[in-house]
Amino acid sequence: MGLLTRSISSWGYVAVPINYKKQKDIGKAIKWLKKKGKKYGVDKDRIGIYGYSKGGRASAARALKGKRKEEVAAVVIVAGGTSSGVRKIHAGAPPFLLITAADDPVVNAE
Repeated sequence: MGLLTRSISSWGYVAVPINYKKQKDIGKAIKWLKKKGKKYGVDKDRIGIYGYSKGGRASAARALKGKRKEEVAAVVIVAGGTSSGVRKIHAGAPPFLLITAADDPVVNAE
């Protein structure tokens, strides 16, 4: 279990890290958590996703593409830039938190 997962868990949240190769893997993890999560104290209507860099971009794209039963309540992207999915955020999308460093040489924080 990674540092972030341990931190999130210590705050009283359930953190489920996944390894993915494609966006559909993220969707499968969301479906699984919605189906089996109650056993682990997960409220299926309050699932959020988090991703760092490429994982952040994939999470954003998945959240914006999501089918009704795969919807998430929130998305957090760290150092994911503003490419692809993030530029497609719309009024019906879940809340997004975008985190980047002011001095990131690749991603303009503005």
